[in-house]
Amino acid sequence: MGGNVFKNHNTKRISEDVLLELQKELSNLCNSNNVVHYFVKSVKEKKDHGDIDILYHGDLSFLSSLNYPIHKNGDVTSILYLNCYQVDFIKTKLDELKIASFFYDYNDFGNLCGRLLKKNGYKLKPSGLFYSYEGLYKKHDILLSKSIIDVLGILQLDINTYYNGFNTFNEMFTYISKVPTFSSYPYQLENVSNSDRARDKKRKTYMLFLDWINDPKNNIPSRSVGNLIYPRYKFDHLENIINDINLQDEREKYFRDNFNGNIVSTLTGLVNKNLGDFMKHMTQKYDKEILRSYISSSEINNLILKEFSLWN
Repeated sequence: MGGNVFKNHNTKRISEDVLLELQKELSNLCNSNNVVHYFVKSVKEKKDHGDIDILYHGDLSFLSSLNYPIHKNGDVTSILYLNCYQVDFIKTKLDELKIASFFYDYNDFGNLCGRLLKKNGYKLKPSGLFYSYEGLYKKHDILLSKSIIDVLGILQLDINTYYNGFNTFNEMFTYISKVPTFSSYPYQLENVSNSDRARDKKRKTYMLFLDWINDPKNNIPSRSVGNLIYPRYKFDHLENIINDINLQDEREKYFRDNFNGNIVSTLTGLVNKNLGDFMKHMTQKYDKEILRSYISSSEINNLILKEFSLWN
């Protein structure tokens, strides 16, 4: 993913002809070791590549027997195949292989679509399409779908065009711009986070895309009008999950309101280290779910006093 893992080796770029031969060899290796795999696609006009990206599900222990340099980083295992070609194996769950292909295929396509989805409350990941819900105490990423068709439907993009692939980057950029809410705003470097800005500047496709949307002849609006379909209208199960989160948050708030340092100190007279030690004792002895099961503040208070009499 990027082709620069093995900087201290004589890594070669990969021409289109060599790519096809390497894919055949790698596919045979994966098949003989029962590894489900998928070669990430590029826009067709890209004729040479820094690496080969493979989504996989299975056991890669066979790679060590090839005696090529190996580098592991999280879910990505890279090898220097034939001691000169970087190959990245990206671990993927079997039921997420298709949506992961949508995320990784066609260079920066998934990232570019993800920016539009994010603006409307969605989050696109290799594992699926999610809705980010801000709970009382933390953010929840709620899985909506693992279907490429669902994602394209939300973006209102033609399914057949997507599956036919893209001959040129301009063709891909034009396709993305067909999203009804498309504008240049979410892509401009001054409108993204510092981490995204630093990453995007290093991505050739992203910078090409910036040039394309900023070219006056493409007539790209600077601001969008309207929104994509709201997640709660599209996915029936979302409302129930949000209600469950809200219920858990209410229970957590009730627990925190009725079991905290101030209340325990008032009831027991403990302060500082003694208070901390007793609070630790309580939370170790009673799981939070047990403490939450006390439905009234008086019950919690009685439990605190009971434990304090035993602890003391």
